[in-house]
Amino acid sequence: MLFRSKIQDLAESLNTSTNSLLKMQFVLQRGGGLGADEAAEAMKTFSINISNAANGIGKALPTFERLGFEADTLAALNLMKPSDQLRVVGEELSKLQAPADRLAAIVKIFGTGGDKMAAFFAGGGDAIQRMTEKAERLELAVSDIDAAGIADLVEKTE
Repeated sequence: MLFRSKIQDLAESLNTSTNSLLKMQFVLQRGGGLGADEAAEAMKTFSINISNAANGIGKALPTFERLGFEADTLAALNLMKPSDQLRVVGEELSKLQAPADRLAAIVKIFGTGGDKMAAFFAGGGDAIQRMTEKAERLELAVSDIDAAGIADLVEKTE
């Protein structure tokens, strides 16, 4: 799959900017221990599950409800940037005391690869926020224009 497809197309499908997508991918890779493809798949599953739950449907809806999300909070969550969604959901996941319950919720919300993220989510929203800030300090996020240029360059060299 071409770079453009992996980054820009995923950002467009998640209705977010390339910058926001790259921050979230960094958080899931560095904090959650996922590979690049696993992080992309987890982000896609996460986004779909939030959207479905906000519409009162989907297999993850009962999990969001157990975490304390109600219809109005799910609707608000659905309108947030992905990095903010991750922080808010991560905070609620960290409140689950039993590691097995936390793991089950993570897998239900993020899909496969969720088992690798259990320890990360134990740190809650603060851990996610620190990792997001680290991405910003390291200037890992690029603009959509920069991403388009990088994608064009990568495609020309393939």
